[in-house]
Amino acid sequence: MDKKIMTLFFLLMLVLAMTATYIALNQAPLEEQDHTYDGSSPVTNDEISDEIDDIFIDEDKEIEIGEMI
Repeated sequence: MDKKIMTLFFLLMLVLAMTATYIALNQAPLEEQDHTYDGSSPVTNDEISDEIDDIFIDEDKEIEIGEMI
């Protein structure tokens, strides 16, 4: 009985280690995720407005409930 418990515990640890390794290897580096402003060029109000507009959906577009799910 103890061998079965130890085997299951070992397999659980193996699966957890494999999952953690998979996540660590497939996660994008922080440099690619971070979109901070570096100060090299001035940002205009139009650029900020365009970025905000791109985030939201146009009033002309419709979303059906199936698309949200």
